[in-house]
Amino acid sequence: MHIEISYQNLPHSDKLNEHVHETLSKRFARFGERLTRVEVHLGDVNEHKKGPDDKRCMIEVRPAGRDPIAVEEHADDRTTP
Repeated sequence: MHIEISYQNLPHSDKLNEHVHETLSKRFARFGERLTRVEVHLGDVNEHKKGPDDKRCMIEVRPAGRDPIAVEEHADDRTTP
């Protein structure tokens, strides 16, 4: 399983990349070869403004031989790991 992380209007963070890779690797380990790729899209929706639902995280899982499955969540501005 390949984990790919992209950032939109957010600074790249090695610490956050490590956290995401470790967390998703553990959570999805039981699916083994059934998942080909996991894409994580992290973004700052309002870029330079702060406010409710300012940060966006979308995770797309690609099961082998099936259509991708995606979930999305928005949250307030918070400090990242």
